[in-house]
Amino acid sequence: LAAYCWGGNSAGQLGDGSTAPSEVPRPVAADSLVQVAAGERFTCGTTLSRGVQCWGDNSLGQLGDGGTASRTTAAAVALPPGVAGGVRGTAAGRHHACAAAASGQVACWGANGSGQLGTPSTAACGTPATPCAPLPAVVPGTGAAVFAAAAATYTCALGQDERAACWGVLPWRDGTPVSPQPTAPLLLLTRLATGADHACGLTPAGFAYCWGMGGWGQLGTDRVAVRCGGVPCTPVPVPVEGGILFSQIAAGDGFTCGLATNERIYCWGRNDRGQRGAPAGSAACGGQPCETIPRPVEGLHRFSALGTGAAHACAVTPQGRLYCWGRNDQGQLGVGDRLDRSLPTPVLAPLVAAEAAAGR
Repeated sequence: LAAYCWGGNSAGQLGDGSTAPSEVPRPVAADSLVQVAAGERFTCGTTLSRGVQCWGDNSLGQLGDGGTASRTTAAAVALPPGVAGGVRGTAAGRHHACAAAASGQVACWGANGSGQLGTPSTAACGTPATPCAPLPAVVPGTGAAVFAAAAATYTCALGQDERAACWGVLPWRDGTPVSPQPTAPLLLLTRLATGADHACGLTPAGFAYCWGMGGWGQLGTDRVAVRCGGVPCTPVPVPVEGGILFSQIAAGDGFTCGLATNERIYCWGRNDRGQRGAPAGSAACGGQPCETIPRPVEGLHRFSALGTGAAHACAVTPQGRLYCWGRNDQGQLGVGDRLDRSLPTPVLAPLVAAEAAAGR
């Protein structure tokens, strides 16, 4: 179960022992990993033994090893009792990470300037000094979580009761940090995704709902009447238009993609870098190309897994072939150059992939 990374590597986030960027996949120097999550200049993965390893930038404690020294190869996160050895999955925000355990607890570490760790911080990291926690701590009130998702300023978790809770600075609220609180307690969800300023989830039937800021069309509907600073927004989940049934959903910076039950991918929202997987159409949001309702990614490909970064996406076919599209200024598409792509493009790697994750 080997992991491969590609793109920018200024802090060692590719995990290959160097800080040299790569426009094609490189193997990560880590234990066997069953899942990977990428933040901004750092990466974490869930190990086969249900621990967590991280590598890359550690200036804000985002590697969870108790220090702030960056690493070019993977090192174990110092998880607390009740989480160590039982991690279900790892989530990475911009400068923090969280792990959801089989015990139902969620532990977070890294930057905490927005309260995104869900616990107070007594330490400060970086320049300028930012509240942080270089060691993971359990988030109070998450004793029944099965999944966590992290964004820049906030984190969300999905409980065993299929209800979501979020904490930190929620972009669709007043800017005040909040402790874990229910998000749409009447809506049951089985999947959860967090973007820069919006979040989305899937119901048990597979219908998508989104909430938060919608200035780029990332909510999947143009029927939101409420405005926040002149931008469509809603703290209440709204149904994504089209009635499409999804099995997976992923959110980036101003755009969203979903893997439908027919193995096609649909994307909506921002499309100034080709992140929708199709050339820009005539629709515009704030003067930039966008789509306010789901549109299929172009091509005849069928997919089985999906991941989104800030402005790019990658997906895996049932045969294990990997395709990426969108922004490519750091070589993050893995296609051998740094030119953006608006269509799914094969990653240059002789590997059979099982899942995809993307960072900034």
